Amino acid sequence: MDIILGKYNDDPRRVGKTMTDTVTISMSPIETTDLMNPKFVCDYNASLLLYNYASVTDFSRKYFVDPPEIIRGGRLSFQFHVDVLEVNGLMDCNATITRNQYKRDIAVEDKLLPLQFGQVVPDPNSVQISLTPGVWPAPLTGTIYFDYLITR
Repeated sequence: MDIILGKYNDDPRRVGKTMTDTVTISMSPIETTDLMNPKFVCDYNASLLLYNYASVTDFSRKYFVDPPEIIRGGRLSFQFHVDVLEVNGLMDCNATITRNQYKRDIAVEDKLLPLQFGQVVPDPNSVQISLTPGVWPAPLTGTIYFDYLITR
């Protein structure tokens, strides 16, 4: 099976990775393998030791590559791990945004997140804690509203 090995040195969380310094070699799977974490073997070649990314056209997937192991018979054993961000059609998915990570970006309304620090939103889901005198180090009484998110 022909496999394209290459080098990738940017952020692994990026979509649309581009390999550099590519080489196409013939590799064979070791015993029974799967599509998510296949293991391949090939003849020893010192120039292959620095490659960390691969494309397997027979599987229609791209993979991160662990450093190879040198095994008996003058061969290299490669362990691949599927790159889930490079699955075909990933960018064609429809999605609905339900939470807003940043307070300053109000294009996406988030009713669980106050827009200003310390702002009390009259919402039944807001977090309230009634304080009992003597429980905290300082003598506090009343109600405190916290400015953070609680996930369900």
